Amino acid sequence: MKKTYSVYVDDDKVTRARALGFELSPILERSLDMVLSQEFEDLVINSKLAIFNERISEIKIAIAECQYRLKAYQSDLETLELEKQALLKDYEYTKRVVHINNLTQALNQIIIMQGYDLEATRNLAGDIIQDLMKVNPSFNLEMHAERLKLIMES
Repeated sequence: MKKTYSVYVDDDKVTRARALGFELSPILERSLDMVLSQEFEDLVINSKLAIFNERISEIKIAIAECQYRLKAYQSDLETLELEKQALLKDYEYTKRVVHINNLTQALNQIIIMQGYDLEATRNLAGDIIQDLMKVNPSFNLEMHAERLKLIMES
C-alpha cells in the first residue's frame, strides 16, 4: 500500500533531477529499498573500507618520508660527530704545540740571560725543563742550548 508523505528536499536538486528526466517518487522508493536491503550495508562498508585504505596509504607514505628523513639526519649526525672529533683532535694538538712553544720560549730566554750556563739554567728553569720533558721525553737541555747558541750566533 502506498501513501503520500511530505518530504523536505533541496529545491535545486529536485529541479536538476527533473531536468534529467527523473521522477522523485521512484527515486525515493529505490533509495529506501537500498537502505533496507543488504546493498546499502555493502555500500556503507565499502565506503568505510575505502576511507580506511586511503588513510592507511597516507600513513605508509608519511612513514616512508619520515624514514628517509631519519636516514638523512643520521648521516648528518655521523658526519658532524666525525668533524667534531677532528676539530677536537686538531685543537688538542694545537694546544700542545702552543704549550711547548711557550715553554721553549721561556727556556730560551733564561738560557740566553744565563749566558748559556746550563747549571744556572737548571736552577732557574727546573720546572720549565720538567714540563718540557713531560710533553717531550726525549728533550735534552744540552742539545737544545747548543742549537739555540748556533741559531743566535748566525
